[in-house]
Amino acid sequence: MKTQIILIIFALATLTHTYTQGQTEHQNRRHDNTNVRIARPFGISANIGGGNILGLSLDYFPVPQLSLEAGVGFSQYFAVKYHFLGGKDELKWSPFIGAAYCIPSFLKDNEYGEVSGFFAFPVGVHFIGRTGFSFSIAVAAVLYQNEFWGSTVIPWGGIRIGYHF
Repeated sequence: MKTQIILIIFALATLTHTYTQGQTEHQNRRHDNTNVRIARPFGISANIGGGNILGLSLDYFPVPQLSLEAGVGFSQYFAVKYHFLGGKDELKWSPFIGAAYCIPSFLKDNEYGEVSGFFAFPVGVHFIGRTGFSFSIAVAAVLYQNEFWGSTVIPWGGIRIGYHF
């Protein structure tokens, strides 16, 4: 329930930002040499691997170097990523590092059926084209702890393909 509320708030905040820009200004920004993360701050992607294992995610760039991301699928997650070259106007590719909290839908940690989340720390590259096409690939260290396995570090990775508005 908390995950759905967070995703709804996240979606409303990003949509509100996009519509308050004004349609004419928004169209003009796409055709000049501004940063693609300024011109197209809101994205939706299909994911394999990553925070939601298999599913969809929304991401938003409040500033070109910082993205906020939430996803649903076989796992729900929220992530914050720092894009090292996100502020460069001429570059569509940007390496990033981030932190995420994930809650898998299928792992039960104890006899009560409670599910605990885990932290992931992704490192990867992200691309946004002038047309809106986006692509990301990342590897991550996942820190998972439960009463059966103890603390475990698991290597992980993911690919995202989507569109930015």
